Amino acid sequence: MTYTLCIIGFGISGIVTSKYAKENNINYIVLEKEASYGGVWRDNQFNSTLQTPKYYYQFSDYPMPNHYPEYPNKQFILEYLQNYITYYELDLKNRVHFSSKVVACRYIISKRKWEIQYIISNNNVNNIRIIYSDYLCICSGYFSSIRHSNELQNYTGILLNSQNFSFKYIIPQDGGLNGLNRMKKNLLVIGNGASANDFFTYLNNKNNVKKENNEKSLDLYNKINIDILIKKDKFYITRYVGNSLIGHISTAIVVCKALVKVGELIPQWLFYLVMKIVSIVVFKNNFSLPREKFKYNNLVVSNCIPELMERNLITPIRDTIEKCEGTYIFFKNRMFRKYDIIMNCSGYMKTIDFLSPKVADNDTLECYNYIINSDYKNCGFIGYAPSYNWLKVSEIQAQYFIYIILGKIEYPSDADIETFVEKNKPKDTFNFNDLTYKSFNYIEKMNRIIKELKNKY
Repeated sequence: MTYTLCIIGFGISGIVTSKYAKENNINYIVLEKEASYGGVWRDNQFNSTLQTPKYYYQFSDYPMPNHYPEYPNKQFILEYLQNYITYYELDLKNRVHFSSKVVACRYIISKRKWEIQYIISNNNVNNIRIIYSDYLCICSGYFSSIRHSNELQNYTGILLNSQNFSFKYIIPQDGGLNGLNRMKKNLLVIGNGASANDFFTYLNNKNNVKKENNEKSLDLYNKINIDILIKKDKFYITRYVGNSLIGHISTAIVVCKALVKVGELIPQWLFYLVMKIVSIVVFKNNFSLPREKFKYNNLVVSNCIPELMERNLITPIRDTIEKCEGTYIFFKNRMFRKYDIIMNCSGYMKTIDFLSPKVADNDTLECYNYIINSDYKNCGFIGYAPSYNWLKVSEIQAQYFIYIILGKIEYPSDADIETFVEKNKPKDTFNFNDLTYKSFNYIEKMNRIIKELKNKY
């Protein structure tokens, strides 16, 4: 089979790309490796909450309902995506193919087409299929799979992550009161970012549910010893500040074009000083801060972890793992401890293994308009430019690439791509595709291009 466009992935980016492909009568196919839509939102076992307010995470033509909370959780996000899919009739069986894992993609110069090889899983039977497409859209997600540490290969205890987690491993159904379960378990949480925050929020909610139902609290933190392995410091900010006198004010008010520009322009030392004062005075957090500005991977919109450390309910370990033997973990500072359970919250791999050549690290992708890379002909990377308003960036990228397919925008030459990359290379420690401080201007610029094309055609 031959298509004009093959979209790989049916998460946020794949959904919105298919919407614009359908709207413009493009002959397209979507290949999604999982059995349903949603990407990382569906994979995560915890009821994760959006790190940004909902108005930064909604499609331009389909706002989130007013009754949704300002920071929707996983269930609201999946419901919103399902409603969007239904409204635009995107779940067409002849277009979207679930349980279809792409294993290889290569561009055949002589045919001017992409050859896509994928495996269909059906009743434990795998069938290999090959299709061809003029254009390829990579929407498989910036975060591709759980990051696994080589140092843990010899660990023989219970190794968990956000996708295979079950509460029974932490506290058995008998409440941990019988037999060997009377002994306290030792749990090591690897990582202190958003994934770790989701895990600890989940544990806290387990306690709160018990209290609300007038049942005896699980008292989790007295039944398990929890250490948290910290590799890098994070900015922890709460979603709301204030008190009963002045009310509660959303911290999202600081995320506007003007203040983001100020954050970009001021020197790093001044940024650190301001954030140190704000952290202590506003967020009541006196822990170490990163010696850098805000990035997509160093900001956590929650004070859950600092509060638990402040109350001595979890113990921070600032070290790295050297090796493990059985259930003993050896750290590089020569300390070692026995852990019955390890919760891996070290984040996700950022690779694209099925592409030829393989993308070993998404942070190294340098693309024209953060979409097109010179190594991959007729290919668009949608959703690979992290920012505060990630969804809106993905949406405008999808529109732009569809216009390229339609011939309304000229495909950039290698020289165009090289010029764009050189002009936009960051002068500090930021990755090329990190749009933390550029997304507002980027969206405005891309919207102007799209608007001009709509008026022209």
